[in-house]
Amino acid sequence: MLGLVGALCSRIILSVQSGILRTGRFLLLLSLLLSLAYSFGWLHRLLWHLVESALSKALNGTPVTIGSLQFDLVRGRLSASNLILHSPRRDEWKWQSPVLARIGKLYVKTNVVYFLFSDWILGEEAPLEIYTLQLSDIQVFVERQQSFFNFYLLDPHNILPDPATLDLDGPGPTPRPGPYSDQSRTRRMLGIASPSPPAAGLDNDSRVDISSDPSDHHAQKVVSDMIKAVHDLGKAAQYGSLQGALDSHRQTITSQLRKLKASKKTDAMQEGVRIVQQVSKQVVEQTRGVKERGILPSRRTLPSNNRTLYARIGRVVLEDARVFTRDQFDEDKRSSASSWNKPIVLQSFIIKSAEFCPPLAAKDDEGYPLLYQPINALLDVVWKRILGEIAKSNTNILLQTAVGEVLDFWMEKEIATLPE
Repeated sequence: MLGLVGALCSRIILSVQSGILRTGRFLLLLSLLLSLAYSFGWLHRLLWHLVESALSKALNGTPVTIGSLQFDLVRGRLSASNLILHSPRRDEWKWQSPVLARIGKLYVKTNVVYFLFSDWILGEEAPLEIYTLQLSDIQVFVERQQSFFNFYLLDPHNILPDPATLDLDGPGPTPRPGPYSDQSRTRRMLGIASPSPPAAGLDNDSRVDISSDPSDHHAQKVVSDMIKAVHDLGKAAQYGSLQGALDSHRQTITSQLRKLKASKKTDAMQEGVRIVQQVSKQVVEQTRGVKERGILPSRRTLPSNNRTLYARIGRVVLEDARVFTRDQFDEDKRSSASSWNKPIVLQSFIIKSAEFCPPLAAKDDEGYPLLYQPINALLDVVWKRILGEIAKSNTNILLQTAVGEVLDFWMEKEIATLPE
């Protein structure tokens, strides 16, 4: 009996030893493979590919490439450079720019270890804490085909028509750099700014009421010419040819305004007020027309995973961002000339943690103030801050300067020389 028990114990010990030996061999082989994968960069490439695939999936299948990716999972740090969002479905929608956005440098510090451990091991939904999000050297290219912008394709909820059924403006060849390209572009803008052909939508019959009084007819003619000049100078400002357009219009404007010298100064001042009012009216009408053309797409309801990602952000730093926009003018359609405007420049701004705080009245299930918010609410804060910075950009100042220089030129040079 004792011999049987001893033999059974010996068999169990041998089985345990054999299992431990096989497990040790497996772990040794796995460690060797992981070491080789790490040393040759295979593991890094695998994680690199997973990050690109996750970003592409989150952006509705938009191709995403990363030039360089460095990460430290233990410390929760990630650094990337040359992160590029390619134009979605460019062959179908005929976008001119091959790139929708580019981020030169990206740095993120977060609690990724605790977040992944809670999600994968504990099965709990832990909030994401982003301590620092820093982006620099950013370029964004926004263009429109009819009423649809290229960034509409990033959201899977947007319902967009089949591009094959639309009359799209195909991408033309890029203008060659150099002085000859600049000269041709300047000549083109001066041709647009020429006062001979009437500006689109600014003809006398539709914009200005013609009176039977000859003096009123003369005043309306001056107003109409001034409106056309401001309309053309606004385009010239967008193309970067403001000075040349001002020189081109100088003779036309002064010749019309010198005809007012025979009238009284008070009458001339009244005509000046009329001009300003008419210009303001045309700006409002043009803005309304742009708003009507920029129709938001319809949205579809997609199945939800019933999971809301809660997060908290410490700070967001954005440096040297440039937004390039492309307008679609009638004279630019299907032409080889580029219609890209001067960029909207955002030099640098910081969004602090106080701006990401939830409202004071917001409470959690236990009645305490909220510590975390849905990630979409935090992204809205970033988006609103960016829009606020764009409102103070160089482009808006440039467009205001186009109108201001015309009116200042008229008030200072012409009204001062009118007879008493």
